[in-house]
Amino acid sequence: MNKIILSVLIVLGVMFLVACQGEENIDIPSTSTPTVQPSQTATNTPVPISTDTPTPQPTETPQPTETPQPTETPHPTDTPTIEPSNTPTATETADEEEDTEETTSIEPDSDFPLPIPSGAPASEWQGIAIMPDAIAGEGDELGYSFVVEASQDEVQSFYANEMGNAGWELLAIGEGQTSALMMIFQQNDATASVSIIPVNDNIMYVLIVK
Repeated sequence: MNKIILSVLIVLGVMFLVACQGEENIDIPSTSTPTVQPSQTATNTPVPISTDTPTPQPTETPQPTETPQPTETPHPTDTPTIEPSNTPTATETADEEEDTEETTSIEPDSDFPLPIPSGAPASEWQGIAIMPDAIAGEGDELGYSFVVEASQDEVQSFYANEMGNAGWELLAIGEGQTSALMMIFQQNDATASVSIIPVNDNIMYVLIVK
């Protein structure tokens, strides 16, 4: 009996020793609790702004520029002197005006039936001469009229000679109720008439129709 108990104790002791050796070889993982690091609280701390006033840098003093030298003053050129033209005197001008008024003043009688021409007189009209002393005249393709300082007989004599020299034949002369005188000429198949009508005692109105 004692041998059995001893054997059992020996076996238990061996097992205990084995168990102890096994415990020494086995690493039991430690369950370490992770350390929580405290988070850093961000505080918006204002960054100080430098209030230093910038020191102005001295600017460069501009150097004086060169003073422009005065240019030479141009000498005045010789201005040609214009000689005054001969101005007619007041007496000469007055005389010319009086002559013009004497030759161009036309006052027809109150019963004169035709308009007085006012243009410059021509030297001829369609080959028929105009009296050189004509004061004014105007016309168209149908006829020509002018006024002249002459008597009725002077005008009649002038055209009797001029038309005859130009190849015209005097066919007839007639006189109207207003002292008007008409001269009728013919050349081949063409005919022309010259009417002489007194405007007043000194001026004759002449109408040529061809």
